[in-house]
Amino acid sequence: MRRRPPCLCTGRTDIRCDAEHCDLAHPAGAPGHPDLCKICWQYHHSQPHNLVWGGDGQVQRWPPKIFHVGLPRTGSQSLTQALKLLGLTVIQWPRLQSEIITSQAVTEMYQADLADLLRRWPDARFIWTTRRAEDWLRSCDKTAPQIHDRWNPADPRDFSFWSLSSDARLALYSQREAEARAAILPARLLVWPLCEQPAWKPLCDFLGLPIPAVPFPRVDAFGGRPAPIAPPGGTKKNQRWREKLPCIRLASATGEERVCPGCRGTTRVKLFHCRVHGSCTPVTALPGVACCQSCTDYREPVEWISTAQLTADAVSLVAQLPPRLAGVVGIPRSGILPASALATHLHLPLLELTEKGVRPLGHGIRGKRGFAAAPDAPYLVVDDSVYNGAAMQSAKQVLRDHAAFFAAVYVTPWMTELVDFFARAISPHLFEWNLVNAGIWAGNTYDPIFGGGFATDLDGILCRDPTVPDADDGPLLERYRQWLSEAAPRLLPRRVTTKLIVTARLERWRPETEAWLRKWGVQWERLIMHPAAKASQRGDIAAWKAQHYGASRCSFFCESSPEQAAEIFRLTGKPVVCPAVSRVWQ
Repeated sequence: MRRRPPCLCTGRTDIRCDAEHCDLAHPAGAPGHPDLCKICWQYHHSQPHNLVWGGDGQVQRWPPKIFHVGLPRTGSQSLTQALKLLGLTVIQWPRLQSEIITSQAVTEMYQADLADLLRRWPDARFIWTTRRAEDWLRSCDKTAPQIHDRWNPADPRDFSFWSLSSDARLALYSQREAEARAAILPARLLVWPLCEQPAWKPLCDFLGLPIPAVPFPRVDAFGGRPAPIAPPGGTKKNQRWREKLPCIRLASATGEERVCPGCRGTTRVKLFHCRVHGSCTPVTALPGVACCQSCTDYREPVEWISTAQLTADAVSLVAQLPPRLAGVVGIPRSGILPASALATHLHLPLLELTEKGVRPLGHGIRGKRGFAAAPDAPYLVVDDSVYNGAAMQSAKQVLRDHAAFFAAVYVTPWMTELVDFFARAISPHLFEWNLVNAGIWAGNTYDPIFGGGFATDLDGILCRDPTVPDADDGPLLERYRQWLSEAAPRLLPRRVTTKLIVTARLERWRPETEAWLRKWGVQWERLIMHPAAKASQRGDIAAWKAQHYGASRCSFFCESSPEQAAEIFRLTGKPVVCPAVSRVWQ
């Protein structure tokens, strides 16, 4: 690999890049990350760029693989969520070797062979989370019965830790900590009392990443998690409710702390900057200070979920399922996606739900040799998501005379009791596989977050990015004209009308552009094309798009370029979605 001049990342001179223009791309920093150059910023958001760390003379990728090798109940769930908020792909307590290989960070690797990890990933970074012994043992004793209740004989993971005595657990804790300190170089090992010191600084300093402008997450799925809170004027019984996530208007900490009025002065509450109220608290109510939990200006963050993420989350359901199933039934259409992944993963028959029951969808050559199915066992009925429960209730009615379990990959927090199994509770969200044909795309929804509908870029969203540049004359001109008519589609809104398309294509290409949209069945209200006479005269494209998006009543903009997405959000203050990096600027 040819060595390049030093990269601009965080001002360090020991990080180098093999991309030809890395050191020249963004001298002032990338949009939204002033301490990262353009190439490294894109890598941070899952784009494939090879960076080399020369600090110890070894050629390595950046960021390196991250392993959390601490024991359970030492903050692993909070760490998992924190790493996700930093833009990394994370798997917790993996079941398969492929999950370890394809993830940037892996948590709860407490049963792994450290020597093997160091041999396979010599540049890896390791995190050992600690906790006070008495608190840790108490938490383990409280969690163990819940783990045993969820245990599935088909799960390949080792659950023996949860059957150990307190003395055996303490001995294992001491043994694993000694092994980690002996095997891993101090510069590559973060020893962190996460439960006692939950903060971004130790983690971000260790990984060399900027501190996010959101509070450090505190997550506990087995106890200690705050109970879901009903909105003002409503109750869990008669209204939709949710445990609120940090508001999108919440910024960094102000540095000010106040005494919690409900803790007899024993706890101090941090204040955070708020773009609406000046300062606020995320959870604890203080006199004269806004609080996200009861604020009328509260805006929950919107999560983008890609089709690839759907498949990964669907497969994660395997650990919850019973060992004996007759087959996997998908609820058409979106439910067929996770059902197919699960049926393939479990080697079970794949079926679809119909108005009269279930119908087999074929099995391929492997199915002819027999399935691992139990004909007298219940079906597993799967949908991609449950929002208001109508489709799942209909499925239960159709199969009322059949034994079946019901599952969804994603559920809204107020619908968790409608299914037997689910992977994640989310709200609100944008699904890549049905966004452009859902009612929210055109603003046909009662949810005020999406009430204005979507404005969208064209190239990279509705169709693939151009394979040839726009040209003013010469042979490239005819090649670009041909591409306009033959462009491959990407996301096609065929069911609903698109309110606004803003594209940097020149106005002179309007006939070809409209012909392509009609060919693929796309309907639109307004199509705004760049008025420049030549491609070289378009100037600041992001600012031009921001001008039209900002003047519209649309609630979201869908942009293909992460750099332009960040700039459009900065100029308009309105949400921008970038499917290329699975991110929502908000």
